[in-house]
Amino acid sequence: MLASSSPRHVHIAIVGGGLGGLALAIGLQKNSVPFHIYEAAAQFSEIGAGVVFGANAICALDLIDPALLKAYRKHGTANPPGEWLTYRYGMDKKAESLQTNDQGPKHVGDIFWKQYDGAESGYVHRARLLDEMVKLLPASAASFKKRLSCIKDNPAGGLLLTFEDGVEVSADAVVGCDGIKSSTRAYAHGDSVRPRYTGQYAYRQLFPRDVVVSALGQERADSMTLECGYGSYIIHYPVEGGSLINMTAVCHDERPDWTNDEWLLPVSHDSMLQDWKDWDPQLLQLISQIKHPERRALFDLRHGQPYAKGTVCLLGDSAHAATPHNGAGAAMAMEDAYILSSLLTGCNSREDIAAIFWAYDCVRRPRTQRLIRISRSTGRIKSFTGHGVLDDIEKIKQTLDFAYQEIWEVDLKADLDRARELKANAIRAQISRVSDTKDESVCVLAIETLAVENQ
Repeated sequence: MLASSSPRHVHIAIVGGGLGGLALAIGLQKNSVPFHIYEAAAQFSEIGAGVVFGANAICALDLIDPALLKAYRKHGTANPPGEWLTYRYGMDKKAESLQTNDQGPKHVGDIFWKQYDGAESGYVHRARLLDEMVKLLPASAASFKKRLSCIKDNPAGGLLLTFEDGVEVSADAVVGCDGIKSSTRAYAHGDSVRPRYTGQYAYRQLFPRDVVVSALGQERADSMTLECGYGSYIIHYPVEGGSLINMTAVCHDERPDWTNDEWLLPVSHDSMLQDWKDWDPQLLQLISQIKHPERRALFDLRHGQPYAKGTVCLLGDSAHAATPHNGAGAAMAMEDAYILSSLLTGCNSREDIAAIFWAYDCVRRPRTQRLIRISRSTGRIKSFTGHGVLDDIEKIKQTLDFAYQEIWEVDLKADLDRARELKANAIRAQISRVSDTKDESVCVLAIETLAVENQ
């Protein structure tokens, strides 16, 4: 069942076949590391429509495998060179917020900022990208209808995975790529790491381009645009070569917690439209065409626990799910896949896996947990509720430029070099469970990680 039977490498079980799991598989395949994917669904599939890729994601795709970047570009819609996002008022600027010297735009539809990134960026339909990723892997690389039930030590060595259908398989290591409700994470941390409601929910819809053009006009429909309001925002951008427009409309919720068992709650059209009263009539015209409105609760996964336990590791949303406000969640999974697949290259000893996973955690956890905090802040700023920022346009520009620079301006090769050094140090110290060591370098790094997390 494994993608390769080479005796020179360890075998990796990938739990979950979404974008993150497939990216990891493509990286492992490129580096000749045997793996197998176990997907709970009957086939590869992705929930949601559009995914945004900034400069860091584009770089990660290329580093994982140039064929992966080519696959993205086949269906991706590129932003104009250097351009990231156009910001408009989705509702009239509140009179009480105006200052005597405020002469800028303040009416619905007015542009108040065009943000630039200076690098390649764009967006793609998730399903199209997933289809292209699948083509890069052999059909034998995956098994379907395999929902993980438990992981335990194998008396013969390595790990034993049991699935709900009763099938058991062995592997030297497991990487959980199974999303925010990860079963793999439950093995590593039990109930100590749980998703938390962020006080926001979203409506999503994929519209034919002509519907959006009719409501908003061609210029507004054909670029990635953020419509800002007081307590909510709407983002829309073209996918499928511009034939479809993906829209996400985010509302702040006054309730402290999400009380429904399901995170997706069908609501009436009247309830949905009530969330958007006082908004631009053109946007209301568009929103009113959502046929089956659903409130999608937004959760994230902020915590301080390691992304690995022994020879079990977490990647993507299973480790660090974030809100979508920076469009960087998928990008972080691509970065994870690059670092982890590269670290596993040439690994031929089970004893080395824990050190590899520890090094991956040291490098990836501070960055991805910081992204979760940045994303929450970005959501408030884009809806004119940011602490100390509100609807002050200059402060919005400064704060969001800084936030996006934190995301885009990363040297992934340098991060990999650091991870490799950490791995080598751990292996030289013959560490099988790094968390128990008294090695000075480990203690220093642990302190550094905690310091970053508590900033």
